Amino acid sequence: EDGLTWTGIQEGHAQASLFATAATADTLVVVGGPGTILSSTDGRHFTYHPVPGSWRGVATDGAGFVAVGEGGVLAESADGAEWSF
Repeated sequence: EDGLTWTGIQEGHAQASLFATAATADTLVVVGGPGTILSSTDGRHFTYHPVPGSWRGVATDGAGFVAVGEGGVLAESADGAEWSF
């Protein structure tokens, strides 16, 4: 809430390395590897979206997301949950 106090979250995929985040007003997306894209609508509870590859970056224009993986692979999503390559 204030950015000073943090609470740990265990969602079952905590062993994946996480590399980047992007957020719209409604959705937070976190990417990492291997095969890890997570999304959340509240910043506390995350849904795991298994995808091939390792992801290094993610960006949003406020209406959708683009993730960048190793080797320059790109994936896009309108909602942070369903990804196309």
